Amino acid sequence: MIAKNLPAGWAALSVPLAMLGGMAGKLACGLLAERVGIIRTIVVTEIATASASSRCWWYPTSPRTCCCL
Repeated sequence: MIAKNLPAGWAALSVPLAMLGGMAGKLACGLLAERVGIIRTIVVTEIATASASSRCWWYPTSPRTCCCL
């Protein structure tokens, strides 16, 4: 990230932000699993992951595709 001219403070902040995002996702999936069931939650998360990954493949230079930056 520093090679892309991102300030060192923002680069250092990226690790805790990624960890917080992971914790929020696990909490959301746990709450969803309680409501709709484990199998349905797995199916929903796999479809969401596949759609996000396919966006990177179909639109590799799109500014909206944050996973490819």
